[in-house]
This record gives sequence, structure tokens and C-alpha cells, in this order.
Amino acid sequence: MIDDHFLDICDDGFAIGVGCFKSNNIDLLTTYSADWQNQYFDLGGLTIDPVIAFGTQYTGLHHWTNDAPSNDFLAAARDHNLHKGLAFSAVIAGNRLIAGISRQATFTDAEKAVIQTSLREYHLNKLCQRMLHLSSTQKVLVQLTAQGFRAKEIAFHFNVSEATIKQRKSKIQDIIGTNNFTCITALAARAGFAFNPIN
Repeated sequence: MIDDHFLDICDDGFAIGVGCFKSNNIDLLTTYSADWQNQYFDLGGLTIDPVIAFGTQYTGLHHWTNDAPSNDFLAAARDHNLHKGLAFSAVIAGNRLIAGISRQATFTDAEKAVIQTSLREYHLNKLCQRMLHLSSTQKVLVQLTAQGFRAKEIAFHFNVSEATIKQRKSKIQDIIGTNNFTCITALAARAGFAFNPIN
């Protein structure tokens, strides 16, 4: 869920993508019209959008303007009143959030701080939601890792090889969309099951 203060600030429209942009495996939340969303993808937005270009290369906030559209995509964006705004990008263990926010008014420093805080919280919450979709066996594996058990001990617990545990950890990382297991255990603690009994 996105913060109400963020929604108030970004009332001209926004799009937030979370996931792997290289493979187009993205969860999208947007307030833009269905018409613009269809045009966006028809015009190759994921490869030509300057917000995505910024977000896949950098992190942080970036101001963007669309005063003089140089291609069909930017012209279509301008037709949908996307004249200027902010791009924001953040990465958690290889999982990227990119947000494009359009607004005619200038953003204050306080509003920028709310945007960054809200989007970071949203990003963490999206990853935690994915944690809740793990199977009970996968949750136990994460819990045992979080409690400090080594792969050999976890393999003994499940009566499988260490190689199998490594494969299972990799599968969990794929489900969550991160590139390291330390982040998985931190997310599990945030989601509330890393140190609690699993039923």
C-alpha cells in the first residue's frame, strides 16, 4: 500500500514498477489512464522512457522535463499532460523500484523527502508480501538460516544434500526477486516469520 501523503503530493499521476526491468518481470502500480498505459507499451516505453533509462542506471531522485518531445513516445506522453516531474530509483539486493511522477508544480524539499520515504517503504513492503507466498517448507528453510544454522545442518534437518539446500535457496531468491539470501532473512524478519515458530 502506498502512503496517503505520497498520493496527495503525486495527484497529477505516477507509475511505480518493482522487479527486474531487464526481463520485464515487473509489478506495476499506476494512476495513469488505461489509454496512456496501452500507448506506453505500444510505443516501447520500457526501452525508450527517459524515466526508465535513468532508473535502470542510477538511484535517487532526478527531475525530468518534456518541453520539446524528440520522438513519438515523448510526444504521446506530452499529449497526456506529462510535461515534467520526478524519477526515483532504488535497489534492494538487485530488486529495483523505478517511479515516474508527473506534476506541473515544483516539488518542495519536504515533498521530495516524503516521496523517497514512501517509495522505499513501498518497495520493502512489496518484497515482504512476496515472502508471505513462500511454501511452509521454504519458510522453515529461511527461518533456520536466519537463526544461524549452516547449510550442512539445514540439509540434515530436511534429510537432503547441501546442494539441494543451495538450489532451494536460489529458488526462494527467484520468487522474491533478490540476488542474495542475507536480504531474504532480513525480509523474513520484517514480514514476521523469521524468528517465530512456523505452523
